[in-house]
Amino acid sequence: MSHETAVTWLKAVSIYIIVAGLGFAGAIILGADILLAWFLDLAIWPLDGAQRTDLTEIRMLTAIAGGLTAGLGVMQWLITTLVYARDPETGRKILLAGIIIWFVVDGAGSIAAGAPFNAALNLVFFVPFVIPLLAARPDGARVAT
Repeated sequence: MSHETAVTWLKAVSIYIIVAGLGFAGAIILGADILLAWFLDLAIWPLDGAQRTDLTEIRMLTAIAGGLTAGLGVMQWLITTLVYARDPETGRKILLAGIIIWFVVDGAGSIAAGAPFNAALNLVFFVPFVIPLLAARPDGARVAT
């Protein structure tokens, strides 16, 4: 994969992460509990409809998670465009460190909370972000951002 393709891919995945974060926060802000309930039911396998979304604690933590996720996506976009595009090795180190820490901590926390399937669902974010960082062949040229 070329460096330019990797930059484009990382930008797209950053948008995907921003949208996911806005979706979580938006579910709380807009009162779209059905979407939140569906996600929680999926993440806390099996599909049984047992998850509650009416608890203040769940709603607050979902809003926080949404804000953090959207913020992470924005940071990934900026690091991709302002660092990785110009200095692939430094940008790659920063981006990989952040995504690996998120993946390990979130996965371990999900397992500890009794939601191991959520750890598996995290691969939907992890894999698309890591592929371009590991597959890119930086040629030393800067990418126009």
